[in-house]
Amino acid sequence: MKIGLLIAFAGRNCGGPEIYERETVRAMWAAAPQHEYHLYCLDERAPGIIGLQEQNICYHLLRPSVRVVSMLTTLPLAIRRTQPDVFYAPVITPPFCPKHTVM
Repeated sequence: MKIGLLIAFAGRNCGGPEIYERETVRAMWAAAPQHEYHLYCLDERAPGIIGLQEQNICYHLLRPSVRVVSMLTTLPLAIRRTQPDVFYAPVITPPFCPKHTVM
């Protein structure tokens, strides 16, 4: 199964939301390591904060660095390109959500 996650705060050094995203991804991967994970990141430091470098985890850095612009443009394109079976936005719900979105 392909699982897509919006990683909006990891890498921003903002405390609670960043920790929640990091631990959510780690817990999901620990519980179900057989799945393919696509992490759509709004900050280039997010992969280092998440700290998982596994073959079935793919980090997608969304550009431009203006968060609202990338959520309106490159996020929908990345989701369409990777076609996750389930999409999870743990902290921020994007303006355009795929059909199988968990919030």
